[in-house]
Amino acid sequence: MPHAAAPRPTPEALAGSGSGPEGGDVRRWLLALLPASCSGTSPLCTLLKDGTVLCEMINTVKPGTIPKVNKSVFVFKQAENIENFLKASKEIGFTGQLFKVNDLSEPKNVEVVRAALESLAIFICAQPWYHGPRYSAPPLHLPRVSGRNRPGSVCVKDSQNFERKLKRKSVHPVWTTAEMKTDVSEGVKLQNTSLLMSPRRTTIAGCTVQKLDSEVEDSIRAWFCQLLNMAEPPQTLFASLRDGVILCQALNTIWPGAVPKIHLPAPGAVLTAPQMEENASLYLAACVQKLGMPHSSVFSVDDLCKGKNQIQVFIHIQALAKLASQLPSYVGPEMTVELSQEAEKQLLKWVNDTLHTRNISVVDPAKDFCNGLVLIGLLEELCGNTVALHEKTPTLLWHRAQNAILALRFLSDNFVTPLPCSMEDIVGGHTQPIFKLLLYIKQHMDTKYILATIPSSERRRRFVAERLLNAERAYVKRLTAVFEDVIAPLRQALHTQAHIVSGEELSAVFANLDAILLHHATLLLHIEERLAPAAAQQPLLLGDVFTTKMGWLKAVYSEYVPTFENCFPLVQSLRVQNLAFQALLQKVEDSWGRDLDSVLALPVHHVFGYARYISDLLVCTSAEHADYQPLQAAKQNVQQVVDIVTDCKQLAENNRKLQFIEDSMSGDFTPLTGVYIREGFMDIADAGVQSSYFFLFSDRLVFTIFHPAQYPTGKEFEFQAQFWLEDIEEVADNAFEEEDLKEAGASGYAIEVVTSEYSLILLVKTEHEKKEWVRALQETTQVYRS
Repeated sequence: MPHAAAPRPTPEALAGSGSGPEGGDVRRWLLALLPASCSGTSPLCTLLKDGTVLCEMINTVKPGTIPKVNKSVFVFKQAENIENFLKASKEIGFTGQLFKVNDLSEPKNVEVVRAALESLAIFICAQPWYHGPRYSAPPLHLPRVSGRNRPGSVCVKDSQNFERKLKRKSVHPVWTTAEMKTDVSEGVKLQNTSLLMSPRRTTIAGCTVQKLDSEVEDSIRAWFCQLLNMAEPPQTLFASLRDGVILCQALNTIWPGAVPKIHLPAPGAVLTAPQMEENASLYLAACVQKLGMPHSSVFSVDDLCKGKNQIQVFIHIQALAKLASQLPSYVGPEMTVELSQEAEKQLLKWVNDTLHTRNISVVDPAKDFCNGLVLIGLLEELCGNTVALHEKTPTLLWHRAQNAILALRFLSDNFVTPLPCSMEDIVGGHTQPIFKLLLYIKQHMDTKYILATIPSSERRRRFVAERLLNAERAYVKRLTAVFEDVIAPLRQALHTQAHIVSGEELSAVFANLDAILLHHATLLLHIEERLAPAAAQQPLLLGDVFTTKMGWLKAVYSEYVPTFENCFPLVQSLRVQNLAFQALLQKVEDSWGRDLDSVLALPVHHVFGYARYISDLLVCTSAEHADYQPLQAAKQNVQQVVDIVTDCKQLAENNRKLQFIEDSMSGDFTPLTGVYIREGFMDIADAGVQSSYFFLFSDRLVFTIFHPAQYPTGKEFEFQAQFWLEDIEEVADNAFEEEDLKEAGASGYAIEVVTSEYSLILLVKTEHEKKEWVRALQETTQVYRS
């Protein structure tokens, strides 16, 4: 018999925001254990996001287990707290499954966090040394699905009642086949590649596609076989899935009653096309509505039943298996894909081919990826823009961690699917998750790789245009949710006695987001018209849409982007001090599956997508095509907007960098201003000081002493002195000092910084470092004077 999983807890229980302000049982236990820290009403993941409550919990049940707890707004410090908590949980004897750092620091797997904390609480309460408040496991709830904004939808309380409703002529299924063809495809699809493709090709229903590597296909086949207790695994995998029967049965095994009706073929017969399509429609509706899978992780009915996109179907199955393994009630098999050595070699070749213009070559993945530079370079090559202000000479652990976080943040901001790799994996050189991350990047971002699977240029153009359309739909949908769920209620409350925020606060947080929504909704209508079925027989023209719309795009983003970073401290302050605002966000963030901060950052990231899509369209468009010149003009117009956004992003990232350095530095120093340039170890000649560390900014050179993390203040850098650039007259190398070093039996390369009052000799270990420091100091001093 197939494995029958029990229903999972509701999302409210999992997020710790069930009935009343206390939330779920984990939240109630934390409140009893730490009343001062957990008395608010914010969502559980928001409460735990910076890791301080988790560390406090461990130190309360086992005092002194975590000696250092970071009180910081920076992601790296918060991630360090979470990592210390995970290590401490194991140190006190807990052997159960825990979550990863970015499950909480970038909350996408609320269920995993909730289940892990529940297991840990039960473990702690069972220990003889624990004498605190007791924890009782929550009861399981039947799954429920909201019919909000879905015409003709019904609320599912149990599968039998739902099936009776389906038989009534006045009530349609949750999503009909026609609805599924349009609605399921609205999300941003995972691009039509898979975990690994080989050069082998096959033809399905007249469409040319690439086949999956046999290792991936075998893992999917074995997962279905174990999940459904099949006597024999399906030999031809995709052909066995096309009628939707196996998929529906698998989903009902993961979540009983998820698919209320399944068409089964008679012995020796096959299903009709409408029956196959209805199976697929009901299956996809259940995935989205009951399991909460994002639209980006599903396929369309035609992808399955007509064989239009075999790879998209397989990517979805992998996502389904991963989601199932995270459900607390699931006890079925896990799908694991181990990449072969040949597959890893091919991925390394792809990385080196992509980065050859940067003169970067990866030889040893365990060492070459750990500083984050290769990943950032790869992302910048693929997206054609600067990813973030990062550390170009990462000599310390916190440099490498910061680079890794920036790369992962870029991916999580642009793609909804969970990342297969964490910051710890990258910094620690864990090759298996790193290779999976490379595969993830390749299948989502390498346009050449994706388009190579599509035979004709016009089909390639339509594929890129559909990706653009899907992205625009998802973007407008998210902005609409912000407007309807937050901005509109706050505005309405302004005209009542019970206003939640002031008009100034409302403007400071959301700026002109409503104007951005209005313009993008109009743009979406124009794109939909060009891609409508009625226009399918005509040449696809999109360039003029962007040339006529770029004026307002530049105007609204020039207003939004320069100030959007300033809204985050205000949102954080309102969360803490304004209970009504806090309650509103708790409700809407649970329904969105992401916090308000990440939604407010969406406009900044979305603009870069236009540049990518227009460039991809140009790659597929010949110079003689009627759309070529308009696309060229659109590319130039979009680039102007991208440049504005890039400048604003770099300014915001620079401000974060300055704040991060200040937070890591002890001593009496003038607050940092200007632009961060570079940093690194340099010794001062004849000073006898060890571990001298310098930061160069656009207005000064700061001298510090680097200390290990156990330094009493908890800060890595102890301020010593600062040298203002206005006082520096000359910067040059000093060959005489280098000769003196050689005569003394030492080695090093000397840099001389000359002022009107003194000459400072700085020593570095390599000639390359000397050249880089001299160049940076000379250029920065020259710019400062001009």
